[in-house]
Amino acid sequence: MTTLKGHGIALGVMPNITLQEYENHLAPGDVLLMYTDGVTDAINADEEEFGADRLADLVAANAHLNVDALVEEINRAVTEFAGEGVHFDDVTMVAVKRTAPK
Repeated sequence: MTTLKGHGIALGVMPNITLQEYENHLAPGDVLLMYTDGVTDAINADEEEFGADRLADLVAANAHLNVDALVEEINRAVTEFAGEGVHFDDVTMVAVKRTAPK
């Protein structure tokens, strides 16, 4: 698993900003997951964060799923983890999976 760390302000907040470019080659079966910090910063009743490690484990265990099912599983896990607590941040995810060439 490779983690690309984004820095700076959120997309669309300020006009004319310079963004960091990344290049990474995906092999067939690889998944690219982009998400907002609302995923990893979700807090449960014990005030524990969902966290990047829990997310990485979840993605690794479910990488065989198609991207729709993967995003649904992550959303289910974050919602279950946070329970009835206050959700202070949005949860946004985009997943891309490279398929084998035909």
